[in-house]
Amino acid sequence: MTVAAQTTALQLVAAPIVNPAGDPPSARTDYVATYSRWAGGVFVAGGTALSDHSTLHDVWFQPIGGAWTDVTPHGGVADLGTIRAMTYSYDDQKLWLIDEIPITIKKIHLTQGRLLRASAGGGLEVLASWISLGFADREYLSVDHDGAVLATFALKNHGFATARVTVDTKTNTARVMSLYVNAFDKLHGAPFVSPVGYGFFVQHGTKDEVLRVRTLPTLSAIRNFDESLCQ
Repeated sequence: MTVAAQTTALQLVAAPIVNPAGDPPSARTDYVATYSRWAGGVFVAGGTALSDHSTLHDVWFQPIGGAWTDVTPHGGVADLGTIRAMTYSYDDQKLWLIDEIPITIKKIHLTQGRLLRASAGGGLEVLASWISLGFADREYLSVDHDGAVLATFALKNHGFATARVTVDTKTNTARVMSLYVNAFDKLHGAPFVSPVGYGFFVQHGTKDEVLRVRTLPTLSAIRNFDESLCQ
């Protein structure tokens, strides 16, 4: 098993999590979870409270065989909004999250999506942000072989894109290194990394199948291809 395979994303889980013997986290549904062998346990974040149906903005960690601990990021430049996806990178030993927050621009109410990074219990860093226009049905975060993060956006009907993301240490912002775009298939879950490339569980036409891709195109390769078409 590769190191990348040691982090598994379980996004937007519908089954409720009920706290044993009154221990945290609080009972909830529609939460996001990720298991990391590197971190030695499971992270659970956000969701909807079963008690009053409110949106939760917390993050919890449970080491295998251990007790739950509240590791919600505090401080930094932002607070958590509605959590959409999460993973843990062994490269920087930090949580990566995608959330959504309401914003207002010139009296227009919009939703902003953000790519965040945080140490467990530490402050949040905003690596990238965008205006959510409602096209994306689901977001996923997973980990590549070398600890880089794969951010995947699946559209409502069909089509998805996966970006391989690292952090620019000078600007502390996200840098897209590779990008794979599929305009035809409907994605059913987070992509997975294997020793021979990447796998996507998709609906192709009327059939479900695993789409395998050996490499993700780099931005320089995409740019060179576009330039060759214009010549």
